Amino acid sequence: MTKKSKQIPEEFKTYEEAAGFWDTHESTDFLDELEDVKMKVDIKILQK
Repeated sequence: MTKKSKQIPEEFKTYEEAAGFWDTHESTDFLDELEDVKMKVDIKILQK
């Protein structure tokens, strides 16, 4: 089993490195390190 880090790395070098981290960690273990962000999403549905 992979040893779990107690902190989220400041940055990941690749998407694969980030995916590997989150594959072995629970985001709920880091709630005190996460922050809310505002996003605007415009989803367009394509019709046939």
